[in-house]
Amino acid sequence: MPADLAALLGSHGAVVDDLGAALGDIHVDVVLEFAHAADHRLERLGPILDAGIHVMCDKPLALTATDARELVALARANGVLLESDSGYRLAVDAEVRRHCGDVTRWEVQGPADPHAPEGGLAFYGIHHAQILDELLPLAGNAAPEVRRERDGIVASVDGVALRFLSDPRSVFALRRGPDSRTLLPPTDYLERLIDGFLARCRAGDTAVDERRIVRPIALMERIVASLAE
Repeated sequence: MPADLAALLGSHGAVVDDLGAALGDIHVDVVLEFAHAADHRLERLGPILDAGIHVMCDKPLALTATDARELVALARANGVLLESDSGYRLAVDAEVRRHCGDVTRWEVQGPADPHAPEGGLAFYGIHHAQILDELLPLAGNAAPEVRRERDGIVASVDGVALRFLSDPRSVFALRRGPDSRTLLPPTDYLERLIDGFLARCRAGDTAVDERRIVRPIALMERIVASLAE
């Protein structure tokens, strides 16, 4: 893959194994980081933010709220933009909100493997937390009630159930009794997220929305901790 990328770039760019180590030798305006190893993002992205480079990162920004807040603090200290999002936020559009009415009468369900090597429930469950945050902005200290069921794990947060299904073939949906509404990100969600990020960079808009980034991570951290008790 690196060789293919280098051939594609030709003389217009370079492929490096360690961007942090190469920052003094190449000019970088923005970094798009889509690696799955979220537990090491602070180590990887910290030097990049500290060098004054804008960063857009795949979800979740980190596996702990402490690491996420540290990255946000680095972005703010260096006057750069930091974003981390998923297409499932875009799946919650105005039509979905009209359909829901009282959000607390619905539950958010979708696949989340608690044993996934990328970070388990904290990694894949972030979709559920972001969907909930989009429907009903999370309180900073939301205290989940967590239980294991036959088909997965259920966490009740602010009156809404998040159902983390063990079947990887299941789909993301809002459910209320027999009613179900599938949540599908737009097919061009990644392009939308990147275009929006780059537009903000060009406009010099470096306001980092800490609540949007950190609170879903903090919620998943509490859910994982509850399961370990």
